[in-house]
Amino acid sequence: MQLDQIILFGRDLDQYRRMFNLSDADLQCNIVSVADGPATFNREMAEQGRTNVVSADPIYGKSLTDIKTQFQSTFDDFRRQIIEQGDTWNWDLFDGPKEFADKGEAVFNDFLEDFDQRGHLDCYTHASLPDLPFQRKEFNLALCSHLLFAYTHLLSLDFHIRSLRELLRVAEEVRVFPLNDLSFERSEFVDPVVDTLRKEGYKVELEQSDYFDVIEKNFFLRITH
Repeated sequence: MQLDQIILFGRDLDQYRRMFNLSDADLQCNIVSVADGPATFNREMAEQGRTNVVSADPIYGKSLTDIKTQFQSTFDDFRRQIIEQGDTWNWDLFDGPKEFADKGEAVFNDFLEDFDQRGHLDCYTHASLPDLPFQRKEFNLALCSHLLFAYTHLLSLDFHIRSLRELLRVAEEVRVFPLNDLSFERSEFVDPVVDTLRKEGYKVELEQSDYFDVIEKNFFLRITH
């Protein structure tokens, strides 16, 4: 897949649970979900009475109109590439590429509705890596989905390392998904990132995720102090 910029594409609570192998106990932690974009993870958790999630993303500083414009400017091309290439991929959670793209669009619309109502609250924080406006160990768990490693061609190795150090500053545990780049190959940054963090004293594990979309095996990175 060829993308020349980071696109807006959201996932829901079930996808988050699968991507990061989130247990019921995990979901009771204080969670910061960074680069959350137009996900409905925050909304669905709140609808269950769980107000323990803070989503952080630079788009939360924008108006609804600007967010919608940004989404529309890239989504049609993304959908086209997914449908054109998707027949060669393995599908498990979705009935093919069209359903996957439709799901992403539906999640985006649900996010917009929630952001219109709750976007002024602290649960949606305008912030971006590698500098977050949170206190040291403010959270039990930090999640980062479809930014680090996915956009290896746009984000430097230094950016990855600085971002992970920042996530580890604000949370006791960090989980990053996926470890593949947009060609669905293991990112070339995984090994140097793992080596660097282990040398700095962190425990770093590659774990298989329960999330299967276009490849047979997805992995995430779990990092603890």
